[in-house]
Amino acid sequence: MTVEMNVACAICGDNHPFDMPPELLKAALSNDLVIFAGAGVSTESRRVFPDTLAERTAAELGRAPKGGDASFPQLMSEYESKSGRTQLLLRIRERFDYMKGFPELLTIATRFHSELATAFFLDTIVTTNWDTYFEEYAGATPIVIPHDYAFWSLEGRKVFKLHGSMHNLSTLVITQRDYDRCYRRLQSGVIGSSLKHLLATKRVVFIGYSFGDPDLDRILRFMRQELRDVLPRSFVVTPHDFGGRDFPPERVLRTDGTFFIQKLKDAAIDLGLMRHDAIYSRAERLSQRVLRAQRRVTRTYSAKATPSVIHTLAYQDGLRDGLDRIVALRSSGHYSNPHSTHGKLLAYERLIREARRTRHYFHAAYLEGYLNGLITLELGEKEVATLPLYFVWGSKLDLRTFEEFASELERASNLHKGAAREAGRLARDLSDDLIVYHRPFLLSEASV
Repeated sequence: MTVEMNVACAICGDNHPFDMPPELLKAALSNDLVIFAGAGVSTESRRVFPDTLAERTAAELGRAPKGGDASFPQLMSEYESKSGRTQLLLRIRERFDYMKGFPELLTIATRFHSELATAFFLDTIVTTNWDTYFEEYAGATPIVIPHDYAFWSLEGRKVFKLHGSMHNLSTLVITQRDYDRCYRRLQSGVIGSSLKHLLATKRVVFIGYSFGDPDLDRILRFMRQELRDVLPRSFVVTPHDFGGRDFPPERVLRTDGTFFIQKLKDAAIDLGLMRHDAIYSRAERLSQRVLRAQRRVTRTYSAKATPSVIHTLAYQDGLRDGLDRIVALRSSGHYSNPHSTHGKLLAYERLIREARRTRHYFHAAYLEGYLNGLITLELGEKEVATLPLYFVWGSKLDLRTFEEFASELERASNLHKGAAREAGRLARDLSDDLIVYHRPFLLSEASV
């Protein structure tokens, strides 16, 4: 008997439809929305492990399945008292290491972070999580200890890590004593002052917390004491029932956190304020096509015997570098911003004109390729598929096939005599088995 299961439902089953509050959308698109992320967006989701760290610890301590009336920090304090701090830290690290060993689990645990990554307008995150996923998958600079505040003025996304980071186990806030120290620091320390200013000037949405979560309870007490007007401007996103005096029903969005981010992005795309995430998969696929085309060129021709192929390889290097940079910067959402290329395309066109004027055709070919890589951001799927994969100076054709390229390469010395002379000069000292490439710098010479 075959049993079929709809695995997708385990991932998207909590994607409940909801009405996006206009004030949340406005705050997000104005870079005035703070994401306050709890464990539910990460490793403590039921989709990742069958039990939470608290439940596992309670079982090891011989307590009731969910620890009874003991809170998370109380359970951790009891474990530390019984086994020591080192063993407690090792126990936590083992949980993360186990997940790293199974890519499927890691993918599920980082869904939220990967979705948020391209939402460049969501640049301020506060979290009580220890994991390093906002740094690794969403390009965030971590603010963990007071000395980290020196990085606050750096451009880009930041994440305030209230309870420490797995990159520095000594910073983890785990036990009751840790929690007490942490909130005393937040009341009077540098990070606490910065956090209070941040929350006082922006709108907050809590994602990954459940009602009765001790982390959330402590945070809400802190906010009620220190920032009385913040909670009325805050929202909670959760797929579960949520009650309490701090968040009336109209400020509770009952849906999945990752789905909420998706809908924010969809709204931004509809308004023309964000590019669709498809730009990254298109760039990755095209880069692979260029790589295959380049390998065919290097298998067929040597720069020593056919010098003009140097410019073809430079063009393909530029095209691949432009595409690969788009993919590499996905975590920051840099190219998701339509303004990211405003001015850059014109700047590269000026560089190309200058390189041609000074007869640096090798550099100009590279820049032609790089510019075409950036242009893909403005194109649709069908248009990207017709982008030239090959380049020969002087050719009037968009060289999309190897056969078209080979035909034009035979005429290269007549199509552009200046470029042909440069190619001959660059190829003069090369041996037959060397492959020319252009490094990702504008003043690069032919390299092997």
